[in-house]
Amino acid sequence: MWSWSAPGVSAPKSCGCCRHSPTTSLWSGRTTGRCPERTVTDDGLDEALAGADVVILAAAMTGGTEHLIDARRLALLRPEAFLVNISRGPMVDTEALVTALAGGKLAGAALDVTDPQPLPEGHPLWAEPRALITPHTAETPDMVAPLLAARVQENVRRFSAGQPLDGKVDVDEGY
Repeated sequence: MWSWSAPGVSAPKSCGCCRHSPTTSLWSGRTTGRCPERTVTDDGLDEALAGADVVILAAAMTGGTEHLIDARRLALLRPEAFLVNISRGPMVDTEALVTALAGGKLAGAALDVTDPQPLPEGHPLWAEPRALITPHTAETPDMVAPLLAARVQENVRRFSAGQPLDGKVDVDEGY
Protein backbone atom coordinates (compact mmCIF):
# COMPACT_ATOMS: atom_id res chain seq x y z
CA MET A 1 0.00 0.00 0.00
CA TRP A 2 1.08 3.58 -0.57
CA SER A 3 -0.20 6.80 0.83
CA TRP A 4 -0.29 10.18 -0.81
CA SER A 5 -1.33 13.64 0.18
CA ALA A 6 -0.96 17.01 -1.44
CA PRO A 7 -2.40 20.41 -0.75
CA GLY A 8 -5.22 21.51 -2.96
CA VAL A 9 -6.73 18.23 -4.06
CA SER A 10 -9.99 20.13 -4.54
CA ALA A 11 -8.25 23.02 -6.28
CA PRO A 12 -10.07 22.73 -9.62
CA LYS A 13 -13.30 23.71 -7.87
CA SER A 14 -12.24 25.78 -4.88
CA CYS A 15 -9.00 27.69 -5.20
CA GLY A 16 -10.11 30.29 -7.73
CA CYS A 17 -7.05 29.91 -9.93
CA CYS A 18 -8.76 27.54 -12.37
CA ARG A 19 -11.32 29.68 -14.15
CA HIS A 20 -12.51 27.08 -16.65
CA SER A 21 -13.64 23.48 -16.50
CA PRO A 22 -10.33 21.65 -16.27
CA THR A 23 -9.58 18.34 -17.86
CA THR A 24 -6.50 17.56 -15.84
CA SER A 25 -4.66 19.26 -13.00
CA LEU A 26 -1.00 18.55 -12.41
CA TRP A 27 1.05 18.87 -9.25
CA SER A 28 4.79 18.47 -9.03
CA GLY A 29 7.40 18.83 -6.34
CA ARG A 30 7.62 22.46 -7.40
CA THR A 31 3.93 23.13 -6.66
CA THR A 32 3.25 25.35 -3.68
CA GLY A 33 0.00 26.32 -2.01
CA ARG A 34 -3.46 25.10 -2.91
CA CYS A 35 -3.37 25.59 -6.66
CA PRO A 36 -2.14 23.04 -9.15
CA GLU A 37 1.02 23.87 -11.03
CA ARG A 38 -0.88 23.55 -14.30
CA THR A 39 -4.41 22.86 -15.40
CA VAL A 40 -4.62 21.68 -18.99
CA THR A 41 -7.16 20.56 -21.51
CA ASP A 42 -6.62 17.68 -23.92
CA ASP A 43 -4.60 19.95 -26.24
CA GLY A 44 -1.76 20.41 -23.73
CA LEU A 45 -1.98 17.09 -21.96
CA ASP A 46 0.77 15.11 -23.71
CA GLU A 47 3.37 17.80 -23.06
CA ALA A 48 2.32 18.22 -19.43
CA LEU A 49 2.29 14.53 -18.48
CA ALA A 50 6.04 14.01 -18.80
CA GLY A 51 6.89 16.29 -15.87
CA ALA A 52 3.90 15.68 -13.62
CA ASP A 53 4.20 14.08 -10.20
CA VAL A 54 0.43 13.87 -9.73
CA VAL A 55 -2.22 13.91 -12.46
CA ILE A 56 -5.81 14.50 -11.38
CA LEU A 57 -8.58 13.87 -13.88
CA ALA A 58 -11.60 16.10 -13.32
CA ALA A 59 -13.68 16.37 -16.47
CA ALA A 60 -17.03 15.50 -17.94
CA MET A 61 -17.43 12.17 -19.71
CA THR A 62 -17.94 12.82 -23.42
CA GLY A 63 -17.09 10.95 -26.60
CA GLY A 64 -13.85 12.92 -26.70
CA THR A 65 -12.75 12.00 -23.18
CA GLU A 66 -13.22 8.22 -23.29
CA HIS A 67 -9.80 6.63 -22.65
CA LEU A 68 -8.28 10.10 -22.37
CA ILE A 69 -5.57 8.33 -20.39
CA ASP A 70 -4.63 5.33 -22.52
CA ALA A 71 -1.49 3.18 -22.81
CA ARG A 72 0.28 5.83 -24.88
CA ARG A 73 -0.37 8.57 -22.33
CA LEU A 74 0.43 6.35 -19.36
CA ALA A 75 3.81 5.72 -20.99
CA LEU A 76 4.43 9.50 -21.00
CA LEU A 77 4.27 9.58 -17.19
CA ARG A 78 7.38 9.07 -15.10
CA PRO A 79 7.52 5.90 -12.93
CA GLU A 80 7.31 8.17 -9.85
CA ALA A 81 4.00 9.73 -10.96
CA PHE A 82 0.55 9.15 -9.49
CA LEU A 83 -2.75 9.15 -11.37
CA VAL A 84 -5.94 10.22 -9.59
CA ASN A 85 -9.30 9.75 -11.31
CA ILE A 86 -12.21 11.59 -9.66
CA SER A 87 -14.23 12.05 -12.84
CA ARG A 88 -15.56 8.98 -14.68
CA GLY A 89 -14.14 5.48 -14.97
CA PRO A 90 -14.02 5.22 -18.78
CA MET A 91 -11.65 8.21 -18.95
CA VAL A 92 -8.85 5.78 -18.08
CA ASP A 93 -8.13 2.65 -20.12
CA THR A 94 -8.35 0.17 -17.25
CA GLU A 95 -6.42 -2.60 -19.00
CA ALA A 96 -3.58 -0.18 -19.80
CA LEU A 97 -3.58 1.07 -16.20
CA VAL A 98 -3.39 -2.47 -14.81
CA THR A 99 -0.44 -3.18 -17.12
CA ALA A 100 1.36 0.05 -16.16
CA LEU A 101 0.94 -0.54 -12.44
CA ALA A 102 1.94 -4.21 -12.60
CA GLY A 103 5.01 -3.31 -14.64
CA GLY A 104 6.14 -0.60 -12.22
CA LYS A 105 5.64 2.10 -14.88
CA LEU A 106 3.53 4.18 -12.48
CA ALA A 107 3.96 4.80 -8.75
CA GLY A 108 0.28 4.50 -8.02
CA ALA A 109 -3.31 5.25 -8.90
CA ALA A 110 -6.10 6.54 -6.70
CA LEU A 111 -9.43 5.70 -8.26
CA ASP A 112 -12.73 7.09 -7.04
CA VAL A 113 -14.25 5.70 -10.24
CA THR A 114 -13.41 2.64 -12.34
CA ASP A 115 -14.35 0.98 -15.59
CA PRO A 116 -16.22 -1.25 -15.13
CA GLN A 117 -17.91 0.13 -12.07
CA PRO A 118 -18.12 -1.53 -9.72
CA LEU A 119 -15.04 -3.60 -10.36
CA PRO A 120 -15.92 -7.28 -10.41
CA GLU A 121 -14.62 -9.62 -7.75
CA GLY A 122 -11.17 -10.89 -8.71
CA HIS A 123 -10.30 -7.89 -10.92
CA PRO A 124 -6.50 -7.31 -10.94
CA LEU A 125 -6.87 -3.79 -9.50
CA TRP A 126 -8.21 -5.22 -6.22
CA ALA A 127 -4.91 -7.04 -5.67
CA GLU A 128 -2.64 -4.27 -7.02
CA PRO A 129 -0.70 -2.79 -4.07
CA ARG A 130 -0.20 0.53 -5.91
CA ALA A 131 -3.95 1.02 -6.49
CA LEU A 132 -6.15 2.81 -3.98
CA ILE A 133 -9.82 2.31 -4.82
CA THR A 134 -12.48 4.29 -3.02
CA PRO A 135 -16.27 4.03 -3.31
CA HIS A 136 -17.78 6.71 -5.51
CA THR A 137 -20.11 8.01 -2.79
CA ALA A 138 -19.00 11.57 -2.23
CA GLU A 139 -22.34 12.90 -1.03
CA THR A 140 -24.87 11.47 1.37
CA PRO A 141 -28.61 12.17 1.13
CA ASP A 142 -28.25 14.48 4.15
CA MET A 143 -25.68 16.51 2.20
CA VAL A 144 -27.55 16.49 -1.11
CA ALA A 145 -31.02 17.51 0.14
CA PRO A 146 -30.12 21.05 1.29
CA LEU A 147 -27.95 21.66 -1.79
CA LEU A 148 -30.75 20.53 -4.12
CA ALA A 149 -33.31 22.62 -2.22
CA ALA A 150 -31.09 25.70 -2.53
CA ARG A 151 -30.59 25.07 -6.27
CA VAL A 152 -34.33 24.69 -6.85
CA GLN A 153 -35.10 27.81 -4.83
CA GLU A 154 -32.50 29.84 -6.73
CA ASN A 155 -33.74 28.58 -10.11
CA VAL A 156 -37.35 29.42 -9.23
CA ARG A 157 -36.16 32.94 -8.37
CA ARG A 158 -34.18 33.15 -11.64
CA PHE A 159 -37.08 31.79 -13.72
CA SER A 160 -39.47 34.32 -12.14
CA ALA A 161 -37.02 37.14 -12.89
CA GLY A 162 -36.51 36.00 -16.50
CA GLN A 163 -32.86 35.13 -15.84
CA PRO A 164 -30.94 32.08 -17.15
CA LEU A 165 -31.21 29.01 -14.93
CA ASP A 166 -28.22 27.80 -12.94
CA GLY A 167 -26.79 24.35 -13.74
CA LYS A 168 -28.32 24.04 -17.20
CA VAL A 169 -27.30 20.93 -19.13
CA ASP A 170 -25.61 21.39 -22.52
CA VAL A 171 -26.68 18.33 -24.49
CA ASP A 172 -24.24 19.10 -27.32
CA GLU A 173 -21.30 19.16 -24.90
CA GLY A 174 -22.45 16.03 -23.09
CA TYR A 175 -22.76 17.54 -19.59
